[in-house]
Amino acid sequence: MTTSYIGATLSVSADAPASEDATGYGALSWTEVGRVISIGEFGDQSQDISFDVLKIGRTVHASGPKDIGEVPVVIEYDGADAGQTLVKDNNNTNTSLSFQITDPDGASIYFFGLVANLRYNERTASNYKGQSFVIRGQSALVETTP
Repeated sequence: MTTSYIGATLSVSADAPASEDATGYGALSWTEVGRVISIGEFGDQSQDISFDVLKIGRTVHASGPKDIGEVPVVIEYDGADAGQTLVKDNNNTNTSLSFQITDPDGASIYFFGLVANLRYNERTASNYKGQSFVIRGQSALVETTP
């Protein structure tokens, strides 16, 4: 069965979980970020550690440290939205926030990270008042199923 992402939400908490698992994240108070247009792709990627083995004349690879990377988010601006305000207030501060992405089927992904590079959209006759920012992942992903 195909699941559409229509209805997915992004929520934020200024608090850190007591434990980095579903129980720890589930105990937090969440504020939904309103008017989300898109949440970009994300997921752990590992650095490539490679070295050349002289005897066999071959490059060998190993998986190094993992990184969620930057998660791009696009929103329609709403100055009265509490979630957007929390994001704006923590932009480029190096203060970690907790994030929850919930899909329409009830599955959630939790992680914490930094908000950076909050920018307003280009002002043109055919554009809307919006913003974009990135979340720089600082933890492992915790996934729950419905």
